[in-house]
Amino acid sequence: MPPIREPRLYYPRQATIYPWLWKVLVGGDIAISVSVGNILNMIAYQPLGVNGNSLEMYTFLAAGTYTLGVFGSVGTNKGKLDWYMDDVKVVTGQDWYHATNIPNTLKTTSIPVIGNGHHKLKYVVNGKHAGSSDYCISMILIYLKRSDL
Repeated sequence: MPPIREPRLYYPRQATIYPWLWKVLVGGDIAISVSVGNILNMIAYQPLGVNGNSLEMYTFLAAGTYTLGVFGSVGTNKGKLDWYMDDVKVVTGQDWYHATNIPNTLKTTSIPVIGNGHHKLKYVVNGKHAGSSDYCISMILIYLKRSDL
């Protein structure tokens, strides 16, 4: 009789996280507005742009190095974000300021995911560009894709 093999668990190597899956930690509820011309024809934001606003989201992922991609809008009233994976800071000061408002902007960065399983991704608004008038953040979606794909 052949040996009994343990079942293998396969964890996803990519994830897309939509705004309606985000959990507010600090700040007002998430508003979702029609925004024709944006990907998905929508934009999500916390109506009051406040330094310290924070959101978290959850996903299952395999361990590895991932590209964190964020689709959103840059503009004159945008803040900076710090990103955390499982409560470890992985990105500092991602700046969403721009001298003109531009929808469908993609910002990417490489982040580590330690261990297979359930992971928490969080952002905290932490400051703003000297030229920015506020701390607003407007996003469309977030994706994580393992670098070897």
